[in-house]
Amino acid sequence: MPKALTREELQAQTRDLIVSAAERVFLARGYHPTTIAQIAEEAGRTHGSIYGNFAGKEDLCLHVLRSHFEHVLAGLSTAVLTADGMDAKRIATQQQWEKLLEEPAWIRLAADFTIATRSDPLQEESNRDTVDGFIAGIQALVLVQAAALGVQSVDPELLERACAALLATGVGLAVGYSLGATTRELAVVAFLDSVELWFRRMEINSHAATS
Repeated sequence: MPKALTREELQAQTRDLIVSAAERVFLARGYHPTTIAQIAEEAGRTHGSIYGNFAGKEDLCLHVLRSHFEHVLAGLSTAVLTADGMDAKRIATQQQWEKLLEEPAWIRLAADFTIATRSDPLQEESNRDTVDGFIAGIQALVLVQAAALGVQSVDPELLERACAALLATGVGLAVGYSLGATTRELAVVAFLDSVELWFRRMEINSHAATS
């Protein structure tokens, strides 16, 4: 006879069900048109069940986006860390970037959510915490790439500027591509050129500091 689930396990199961349903509805309808009622119907749960796990639509959408892009960053990290040599790491970076561009619905959802919640100070703080987490992950990857290039040390201020610029460039190109403002090929080349530029600056800075 199957073992009965504990209260905590049932709650976790319900939460996962809600998140999966929310992901489907948000991606199909977009952030603005989506309602808690639609998510509850998709999940087969009540409004109370949704609010028992999330503060509201904003909180739920942020959770959906954070989970997805943490998975994307984890995939990039694994690909780069397991690639042998700088050329292989460049190829891994390109492949992961191309994979991200193949998900325009996710890119549009992230852009719509960010714009819609900027006027809410509390939500903006949560958004900022999420972005800071992604920047920290990008910094770790940049340091791995820099080490593969033979860069002995990276100036902390330069590292911060590079990661902020790469994130902003990537977001801008991804949104532009999802809206049809640029081609996939140009978005790939422009992003990789930006990556190369910042690593070149790190090399120059490192050589200047040690000479």
